[in-house]
Amino acid sequence: MLITHKKIFYINSHNRISGTNSKFKYNIIYYPQDRFDRVALLQATIPKSFYTVGRGLNTFELIEDDQSTIISIPVGNYSRKSLQDTLEKQLNALSPNNVKYAIGWPTSQQPNTGKYIFTCASTRDIQPIFSFTNQLFRHLGFNKDSTNKFNNNILESTNVINLQSDNVLFIHSDLCSNGDDDILQEVYSAAGNADFSNIHWQNYDVESYSKQLVSNTKTSFTIYLTDQDGNEVNLNGTYRIYRIKKMEQAISNQFDYRQMVGSGPQYEYTRVYPQAGATQTTVYQGGNDTIFEIPPTKAFNLSRSWFQFTFTLPATNGKQIQVFTRGGTYLMDHTNFHLHSKMVTKINKKLNNTLNTFTLQ
Repeated sequence: MLITHKKIFYINSHNRISGTNSKFKYNIIYYPQDRFDRVALLQATIPKSFYTVGRGLNTFELIEDDQSTIISIPVGNYSRKSLQDTLEKQLNALSPNNVKYAIGWPTSQQPNTGKYIFTCASTRDIQPIFSFTNQLFRHLGFNKDSTNKFNNNILESTNVINLQSDNVLFIHSDLCSNGDDDILQEVYSAAGNADFSNIHWQNYDVESYSKQLVSNTKTSFTIYLTDQDGNEVNLNGTYRIYRIKKMEQAISNQFDYRQMVGSGPQYEYTRVYPQAGATQTTVYQGGNDTIFEIPPTKAFNLSRSWFQFTFTLPATNGKQIQVFTRGGTYLMDHTNFHLHSKMVTKINKKLNNTLNTFTLQ
């Protein structure tokens, strides 16, 4: 594809006409001579000011027999240890039956599984349940929409805990159409991006990452940021900057006639005879084996291979042909061969005589 016309726009959420730094509306200047049909994000700077435990995504349900309560974790950033200590404190403070909870982690003398180990103790031998419906399940190492019951006063995380659950950010805009969504670009937040630093992204393949432009005359548009579950990412008041390019593409009318060096697979067919050296075998009553050995110096594609033989029907027809490896793995199991051979064998006499005298077994 050939870019015939382009224009670059610098977008700063600080200069929005409405909305927040996470979801805002922005104005651009439109000129009648502009005829764009594609749009692409060239660069993005997104502050990593969103929290590992965000508002509205920081709770789960604790069920103790017939009583339940909501456990809420304060919004903010957490390490493995700080989340462990905070959650343990909340569980013990909010337990409806004064169950005593403790949260452990593998010691330096144990294999590090990356999972929390929850224990409990109560006078009534209660086996509590953790029920998850929002994003906090990832932080604690459980599955989405799952209920997890203690067994013998112990509960271990199902999965490795994930304190960087927003590792993929999606930039949406009503400028573009991507089939069934309005995602302008996805941006990956690497583990090397420290909290409260900036995530930088640059487009090195404009054509591949470009999206269909919805309207060529639109002068205002909305941009918003979500996580992988579609939840809006709260940047907590810090600004983000985008560089967006509108462009027009056309099919190039230039062809390259230079000779190109190419490489592709080619097949060489090798005839393999029975290992015994004979080119024929007699089929005895009860069956017998004929061994073929594939040369170890060549790679064989069995889907492009075939058996070719002349089979003389005995007085007692053979009923089955099997092909299998030395390890016993079947490559072919042709049952009812005596019937199939009669249907495909060339007829050497008139059809009328065949129909009158040829009896299927």
